Amino acid sequence: MPGWIYIFLFLFGICIGSFLNVVILRYEPDKHILKNVGGRSRCPHCRRVLKWYELIPLLSFAFQKGRCRTCRARLTWQYPLVEFLSGLVFVAVPWVALRNNPGVITYLLHPFPTSSAISQSFYHSLRLVAVGNTALAGLWIVVFLALIVIATIDLRLKIIPDELNVFLAILGIGAILIKYFLRGFSFSGGHIQGSFLESYATLFGFTGNVWLNALVGAGSVVVFLGIIHFFSRGRAMGFGDVKFSFGIGLLMGWPDAAVAILLSFIVGSIISLFLLAIGKEKLKSKLPFAPFIVLGITLVYFFGYDIINGYFRLFGVQI
Repeated sequence: MPGWIYIFLFLFGICIGSFLNVVILRYEPDKHILKNVGGRSRCPHCRRVLKWYELIPLLSFAFQKGRCRTCRARLTWQYPLVEFLSGLVFVAVPWVALRNNPGVITYLLHPFPTSSAISQSFYHSLRLVAVGNTALAGLWIVVFLALIVIATIDLRLKIIPDELNVFLAILGIGAILIKYFLRGFSFSGGHIQGSFLESYATLFGFTGNVWLNALVGAGSVVVFLGIIHFFSRGRAMGFGDVKFSFGIGLLMGWPDAAVAILLSFIVGSIISLFLLAIGKEKLKSKLPFAPFIVLGITLVYFFGYDIINGYFRLFGVQI
């Protein structure tokens, strides 16, 4: 795909990230997540209505050196970080989709070549598969945007909005339907529509039945985190994290969801030990766990095969 398209996607993504910041910063736990998104943007300190040139994603924060132009109060780094991550999502997810399905653009945009050796009906089937893969990539863009909102709200308020958990579950059902559509055209292999662990998924009992795979994935992570929540009485794991994991299980299926949760514990342990070492947290501090789950999901989506492959190669095993 031409480089200018990725530039456009990034610019569009940072604009979406600017809107996500509005959603995140105006969220109140006792109201719907979209309740307060209307109205003009104001400085969170002096409450002055902001001009249009103070709302340009990334650039306004940089030119103002992270301060309000009027009261000079420091602005949170959440503004550029969420904008940048949103832009990165719009670039990285399509890049992964095209890397693992290089024929997507060809089958989407080009009519049937009269000189082609393949039949026209088969070519049209491939175009439908390309549409399905494109839809799944678009769905994952929305998923990662929702994950950014969930992680940031959990960091701020230590809560995961139920609306977003329901939204992820709906997206999970959508992902199942798209995968079922793809299998209906006997399209196998590849990163997007199968397991992100690729061939290693078979070691964990990966099944080609997309409905069963999703239910096993959701059930396994919900039961695992639910047990931790129950026996720790909510001290080690909040119930919001348990509800959060259900949608993740539907989206990723088995064993990807389980690997994502495992990686979230590993990453969470490393970060927690680091924060303890530098004195930022204490042993009894409660860290929000959703950001670690989001990191685990991100690692599996983009590097799942490489991580598992690297692990098994330590023992001389490669599939």
